[in-house]
Amino acid sequence: MWPDVSGAVDQAKSAVSTVQRTFPARVYKRYGDARGNVLAGGIAYFAFFSVFPALALALTVIGLVMNGVPEFRDFITSNLVSGLNSYLPGLIHEGSSKAVEAAGDQPKGLYIDDYLSGGALTWGLVISAVTFVFTGLGWIDGMRQGVRAIYGEDTGGGNFLVVKLRDLGGMVIIGSGVLLSVVSVLATNGAGGALLDLLGFEPSTWSRWLLAVLGFVVALAIDTLTFLAVFRFLPGADLPVRDLLQGAVVGGVGIGLLKQFGTAIAGRSASGNAFLGAAATFVVLLVLMQLIARLVLLAAAWAATRAEDSGSLAPDLMAAARLLPPLGPEEPADHKGRVPFVSGLVLGVVGALALRRGRR
Repeated sequence: MWPDVSGAVDQAKSAVSTVQRTFPARVYKRYGDARGNVLAGGIAYFAFFSVFPALALALTVIGLVMNGVPEFRDFITSNLVSGLNSYLPGLIHEGSSKAVEAAGDQPKGLYIDDYLSGGALTWGLVISAVTFVFTGLGWIDGMRQGVRAIYGEDTGGGNFLVVKLRDLGGMVIIGSGVLLSVVSVLATNGAGGALLDLLGFEPSTWSRWLLAVLGFVVALAIDTLTFLAVFRFLPGADLPVRDLLQGAVVGGVGIGLLKQFGTAIAGRSASGNAFLGAAATFVVLLVLMQLIARLVLLAAAWAATRAEDSGSLAPDLMAAARLLPPLGPEEPADHKGRVPFVSGLVLGVVGALALRRGRR
């Protein structure tokens, strides 16, 4: 006698249904319905090739600025490397490749002094700016289409010129957010000690932890505001800020964790064989671009689900479409096998005639 498992099956179905109705499950469902992983792959591809001209452009501008204040060059350079490595783990180092080779070591990745020489700053600025505009617009366009798909909107976005201007504005927003985050690292490292002295704290492990927490909070605020601006401005969707804020906070926390995670992985992978270390840096960077793209779309799905619950965004149309009946009159059951039967009959007659003619 087989045991009655119908009760256990019903309980399992009820548990699955309960989980599917939870907020995180609905967020991930919206992300999956929009093919978030596929969209993230395209965004990461363009982002990877946008990193290098953006980095060259930023270093060229910084080099021009530092020519006017050479006394702060060492301080700015060391803290700039620290700030950039929080976004691009292990990609850039202090010093120059020539100095590393002169010391008998093998260069790994990029060296900041190689890009701050005064000889090629002007041409480097022009070339980097043009290259970054072309590659960056492709990256931002992919991100805009991805966020609109998560929102359940068509990926076009309206007038071509307006869309491109919005993409350019989104690129400025993201670039400004990254720049402010790097500057916050410079400010925390540079002014943190003076702030502790002003407050009367002695240098200690506790004070260093306090500075680290302060730097994380400042970076979190900047990253959250960047996500909020991207979700509100880039897709052109008129959603209330209160509905987008929670998703922006999720994105800000996630990007902070990814920066810490990426730095640890890159530091570990760069040790040992010099060639493998240099290659691993670019592989880790590509993986990070993929993870960041997924994070952006997941945070957008979080914001969209919150907006759907508040009534400011229409329900998930893709999920609803699967529940709609097929268009047009339903085909009668006795007609469903008619086409295969007629096709087989015709092919059989043709084959028989051909065989009969061949025997003649």
